[in-house]
This record gives sequence, C-alpha cells and structure tokens, in this order.
Amino acid sequence: TGDPRFRASQRYFAPYVQDDWKLTNRLTVNLGVRYDYQSPWIEKDDQLTFFDEEATDPLTGRKGIVRLVGRDGSRYQTDPDRNNIAPRLGFAWQFAEPMVVRGGFGVVYYPGSGGIGSAPSDLGGGGFLTATPVNLVGSSTPPAAPNTPPPGASLRSPFNSGYFEPPATAIGASVTTAFRDLKTPHAQMWNLSLQRELPGQMILEVAYVATRHHDLWLNISRNAVPSNALSQGTALDALVPNPFFGKIRTGDSLLTAANTRASQLLKPYPQYAGVTRFRDSIGESWYNGFTSRLERRSASGLTYQVSYTLSREEDTVPERFGGRGSSVIDPNDLSKSKSVAEDDRTHVLTSYFIWELPIGPGH
Repeated sequence: TGDPRFRASQRYFAPYVQDDWKLTNRLTVNLGVRYDYQSPWIEKDDQLTFFDEEATDPLTGRKGIVRLVGRDGSRYQTDPDRNNIAPRLGFAWQFAEPMVVRGGFGVVYYPGSGGIGSAPSDLGGGGFLTATPVNLVGSSTPPAAPNTPPPGASLRSPFNSGYFEPPATAIGASVTTAFRDLKTPHAQMWNLSLQRELPGQMILEVAYVATRHHDLWLNISRNAVPSNALSQGTALDALVPNPFFGKIRTGDSLLTAANTRASQLLKPYPQYAGVTRFRDSIGESWYNGFTSRLERRSASGLTYQVSYTLSREEDTVPERFGGRGSSVIDPNDLSKSKSVAEDDRTHVLTSYFIWELPIGPGH
C-alpha cells in the first residue's frame, strides 16, 4: 500500500436573509432565504482521484477509469454544486381569541465532509493511494484449488506478478473513489399546528410535522451485476475465458487468471473487480409525525408539560452509524431497500415538571 500525505481543503459559504412582518395585530409572517455552498475537495499537489465513466482505459479499451484531478482543467475532485438555494416561510395567525394556528415550510441543505476522517483513503483510492491485492482464498476467486496465488507468484513471494506503482489507475483491482456529479443532500420540511388556551393557565397544542430528505450520501457499488441478470442464478459463477488475460497482470485473480466468473463480464466496468462510489447522492427518507402537547404554565410555583408523538420514518439507505452498515438489497434499485428507518420511534411520550418549593425568603 502506498499512503501519500494529502493537504486537502474545502471552503464553505452560507449567507442568509430573514425577517418578520406583522401584517395585522393577529397575523405575523416570517420570510427568509439562505444560500449554501461548499466547494469540492481540492488538494495542494493534485493527488486526489475521481472515476471517469466516459474515459476509455487504454489497457483494455473499456469505458471507465480512475483519473487524477487537474488533468482536464479542473483541480476539484467533484463538480461544484452551486444551486443550493433554501427558502423559508412561516406564519402565525390568531384567528380566534383563545386559538392560534402556526405553519411553516423550509428547505435545508446539509453540506459536509461526508464523514471524512484523518486517513488519506477517506478521499478515495487509486492515483497516489494504491493497494495491491492478493487473493489466496475467496468465493470470488476463479481458481478451483484453494490457496492459489496469482500467475507468476508463489505463497513465499505473492507479489512476483507486480505491484500497482503510484500513480495508478488500479485496473484489475477494486477501487473506492468519487464520481464527478456530486449533489448536496437536502430536506424539505413543513409543519402545521393549532394551539388553544384552556382554563387554569393551560395550553393544548396538536401538530403535524413532516420531512422529506433527498440526495442522501451513501458509499455504494457502481460495478454491480445488472438486476435483470440475477435470474441466471448459479450460472453467474461459471468459469469462462477471461478476455483480459495477459493484459491485466496485476490485481485481483478475477482479472489476472485465464478464466473468470461469468458475472464479472456482466458488470458495467468489467476491467475492475469492484468500483465503489463514496458519497453517492442517491438516498431518500420520509418522516411524518403527529404530536399533541399539554402545558400548564407557572401557577402556584408549578409548571409541567406532557407530550405524545405518533410518527413513522422510512428510508432507502441505512444510517451511517447504524446497525445495517452500508447494506442495500440491490444497488441498482434502492426502492427495494425502502423500509422503516433504524432510528424510527413510533410512539414517544415525554413529560417534565418544575416546582418552585415554598422555602426560603420571599416564598
């Protein structure tokens, strides 16, 4: 493995304007707009990579190859996303003496690093960050005999067939890197509530709250076997002649051996054992909730509140730090993975009270 030192950075801007207008004694309107822009990653020495779906690999003649930034005029790892305009609207209307209706709608963008840590590999592989795999045993390796090193290598010296010398396109291996068309995740949020003042300094509120998320980031395979080919079953594991034999000499034995799996040749980029896109803007989620709240304002030193929420949250991608990891049913069709979210809480009951004890001076 070659592990370079990256000096990468991003810039973030978020100007906004917002104001309240009291149109009448009973109606107040809130309007605002915010603009979010976070620049793509850029590295001082242009060591970052991206996967170019349209470029042709000169070794195999196939479309799709890992490229270094800065070779086509852009030093950014992804294309800038500059259309993140987020409007907000809210109102409060006292339509009767003891009753107020409130509502609001807004768009929120979530620029961020996508969970980037301190390791260079968090920004993608290939290029100057290389790793040469050697598969001795595995369900994906074509050799029938176990513990079979790549051609030209041995168990004593498994890398006789060569290394990926940086900078490398990593043809023949598995790569995880960015694609150019990155979108910023965003959400549409809206709510509507009704409050009524009750005797005894109490307030009753009922509300509907909803959120719709778009373009959620997920690290996902972009080199999966097409869904319509899965019906072939075990035939996908059949050994077939490897058209890349003799051309690809370094990497996974799926691509360096004389034979390969039939499934490998059905992949969008068969010259790679795997292609994982990190921060792929493909996830969606839905939240709908109904809440009720009863609050008693301070009277005789006692304040309390009881609230109940009935809600449902669904998504097509797993939570980043949840138990599902990054698993999806079919990376080609995320609608098959739509399910109740890991952090869904159907019923939530909360309460609190504050009691000013009648002790001490002034009580």
